[in-house]
Amino acid sequence: MIEKCSPGMVIIDGKEYTSDLLVVPPSPVEADEGRQTLLIDRIVCPWKRKADLVVTLADLTEIIPAWPKVLIIGTGFSDQMKLVQEVRTVLSNRNINVIAFPTDQACEAYNEMAASAKTACALYLK
Repeated sequence: MIEKCSPGMVIIDGKEYTSDLLVVPPSPVEADEGRQTLLIDRIVCPWKRKADLVVTLADLTEIIPAWPKVLIIGTGFSDQMKLVQEVRTVLSNRNINVIAFPTDQACEAYNEMAASAKTACALYLK
């Protein structure tokens, strides 16, 4: 659960992060091994991207193998990060719903959705 979110900082399950990050749910294989009750398998921090304010498929290689139902992308507190159309198209073809919000709203959406649908999250903290 995301407990607090503000510019430059997020607290997830009691741990503070100060760099952009990915919240990765368990993969289908891990779920088959009895880990399906976990909402978060791991956090990738820092989340490195090829371009600072653009999200491409290459930037999501940690998330795609987990096959989430939903990917929530926090686009920054001023909504400045953009997704290339290929991200929406390819993930939609894989039945992954991509939702992009300013980061504070993305954190709220993640908390609302994570318990009911396998949800991944990518957060830009600036």
